[in-house]
Order: sequence, then C-alpha cells, then structure tokens
Amino acid sequence: MATSRQKRELLGSAAPLGAARPKASQQKAGPLGLTDPVRLEGVPPEDVQFVEAPEFYASGCQVTLVGNDFVMTLTRPRTAMAMLKGEAIQVGTMLPQAYITMSASALKDLSIVIDDVLKQYESDLGPLKTPFMRARAANNKK
Repeated sequence: MATSRQKRELLGSAAPLGAARPKASQQKAGPLGLTDPVRLEGVPPEDVQFVEAPEFYASGCQVTLVGNDFVMTLTRPRTAMAMLKGEAIQVGTMLPQAYITMSASALKDLSIVIDDVLKQYESDLGPLKTPFMRARAANNKK
C-alpha cells in the first residue's frame, strides 16, 4: 500500500492533505464530459480511486451491424505452428481480444470523439498514413 506522500508524488499533487475540494463547477472535464480526479487541484491523493478495468491491446478492429446494435471486434496478431502434410509451418492469424457492443447513437458519438482526438494527434505529429487508408484511397479512384 502506497503512503500518502507516494500517492502525491505519483499523482503530481502538491496539495496539502486537508485542502478543500473544488466545486463541481471548477472541475475540469475531459472530451466525454467526465472529470478526471487526478487533475483536480486540492483533492487529497487518498481520495483518488482508479477504476479497475481490463486492458487489451488491439491492432485490428472489425465493426459489424447485428440487429440494432454494432459489435466492434478488437483483434491482435498471433502466430501459431500448424502441421501441413506432416511439416510444421508457422501461420499468422488475428485473434479476438474483446467485443464491444454499442448502439448506433453511441457509436456515432464515439466516432466524433475519436475524430477529434486524431485531428489533435495529427496536428501535433503529422498525418497518419496506414495500409488500410492507402488501399481504400486506391479503391475509391476506380
């Protein structure tokens, strides 16, 4: 268990432990309208709780319409050994890591937020070019 001092150092808060809490109107909201307690000045570190949620790495995504909902299948590459006519060969595949199901309106909101984040990223670091984008552009020219 971390001490209060370690928590303050970890969270970058120099506020004294007895500091007053900011009013809700003073809290900084993120792009989804959620407040980030780590960024709130005057909040004692021992009052900050991180939400535990599973983490997944995904380098691929497929979106499928199922009924009235959309299912995003997040995938990652994986190699395996397979036997072909008695000979071991290495094969690559994409393994599902997580399924996220959401309504059309939630997916639309997410696409807007993602677009905003990517515009900021590209503004800071330059345009992203991916094989998917190049293939899509080539297909649109036909």
